[in-house]
Amino acid sequence: MIIKKLIAMLAVVAAFFSGGTTAWADNWLRAESPNFIVYSNARERVTRDYVKQLESFKYLTDTMLGKDSSLTVQAPKFPVYLLKSTEQMKEVRPKFARTVAGVYFTCGEGVSAYSGIIESDKNIADFGLEVLFHEYGHHVMFQHAKLRYPAWYVEGFADYLSTVQFTKGRISVGQSPLSRIYTLSQDRWISFETILDPAYDTLEDKKRRKDEVGKFYAQSWLLTHYMLSDPQRARNMNDYFARLTMGEDSIPAFEAATGLKVNDLAGKLRTYMQRTPYVDIKNTEVPDSDIRIVPLPDHTDQYLLNASLLQTCVPEEQGKAILDDLRTKKATLAHDPNFLLALTRAEILHGTPENVEEDIYKLTQSDPDNYEAHYLMGRLYEAIARKAPPEEYDELISIARGAYMDAYKANKLHAPNLYYLARTFQGERDFPNQSAVNAAFGANRLSPGVFEYAQFAAYVLIIDGKRDEAVMALTPFTGDPHNPEQALRIRKGIEAIQNGKPVEEVMNTLFSSPRASSDDEDMPEADEPDTHTEH
Repeated sequence: MIIKKLIAMLAVVAAFFSGGTTAWADNWLRAESPNFIVYSNARERVTRDYVKQLESFKYLTDTMLGKDSSLTVQAPKFPVYLLKSTEQMKEVRPKFARTVAGVYFTCGEGVSAYSGIIESDKNIADFGLEVLFHEYGHHVMFQHAKLRYPAWYVEGFADYLSTVQFTKGRISVGQSPLSRIYTLSQDRWISFETILDPAYDTLEDKKRRKDEVGKFYAQSWLLTHYMLSDPQRARNMNDYFARLTMGEDSIPAFEAATGLKVNDLAGKLRTYMQRTPYVDIKNTEVPDSDIRIVPLPDHTDQYLLNASLLQTCVPEEQGKAILDDLRTKKATLAHDPNFLLALTRAEILHGTPENVEEDIYKLTQSDPDNYEAHYLMGRLYEAIARKAPPEEYDELISIARGAYMDAYKANKLHAPNLYYLARTFQGERDFPNQSAVNAAFGANRLSPGVFEYAQFAAYVLIIDGKRDEAVMALTPFTGDPHNPEQALRIRKGIEAIQNGKPVEEVMNTLFSSPRASSDDEDMPEADEPDTHTEH
């Protein structure tokens, strides 16, 4: 089966390095492969098998979707936290139901995924990996969405990839998720006029029942499967996406591009569902992954999971609880640089940054190549600047900017650093200067699935007169089913940009009010981070 190139792969790095101790434990491992960094408290054999499957999945998506030849930077590695029990997902977010098996976070602090597994004597339970493949499918799509993808395809594509299975010498793609087939076996479906309606998920007065939401997901998967199962239909679907991107209405665009009548879809798909073919591909070309697994120091289990959660924009109450826990452990763990980084981040986000000013300064001096230490130094002085008297603000922001520049010299692929560096130029008379434009665009380029980065990049680019680039930054979010109100706002904002509306009007449409101050409080607040889960 031939599938037309849609997107490429990028990710955001979020790595910890082992501390300086010789005592090793068997509970946390750090596995690094060409495209992933996995922190795991599962057994080493299970962890290795898990990483191999992730690398095979990456190979598959590259084969199916192609690589973006326009990329000129090395892609950073995608961070995953593998938890040996699905019950530990409750530690990721206490509000999660016990059935949650995985989650993918995107927010201003970065990008990461968590997967709870059930170990067996032979392998990893399939469900935990299926959830992660679904979530990584979202990551793949949002990374380089140059066309407008509707909500039904965003979910349908992720489900299409979620059931990938790897056996010796073979990869099977497109097998049917049992939960979707069960839902589709029911007689009453949602009309496909509704499925294709971009306003479906954005009607505030629509009180949708749980079974209706399930039908939306199941029918979206089936329609995606049908369109991707035939080379010509796949090409026609790309024409449909292009028409959406140009502003055509969804249903006329679909019918014109595909030659399919929306009223006939239910009948065609019910017939198609009786066979739903899957593709069997040889995977002899999948290279043996160079996986390096290192046991982490035995004290790492006292803070690693909490430290990672600080990079997922945890709710304030949870963040303060993490901060309190880390504070109690400083006396015994202060020798570990990674612990100090975690405590510094916690104080910046949920506590008193001044408490760790000396610690983070010493760390930058003792380890000048530690990009995360320099980055957090910048975050610390930005946080202090926001509370300082006006006459001290410029100097503190200048210190923060210098720290971000030092972090950039040590790691040019850290998107959060570029994002916060770009923001330090707000308030300058020549804003947005070229440095601000480059940094904002760079953060969005490295991690285009993070709305905060896209939001700020669009803001900077619109002011700088680069309207086409601003539209490209916002395009991946036009069909986000997890933030439907935001998606509607973005579609209207893009329309305003393309119609040549004044900057003030565009910004009001996108963010409710114009943005011109250097304070974080004056920037648009992003919606809740994407924490989509599969049960």
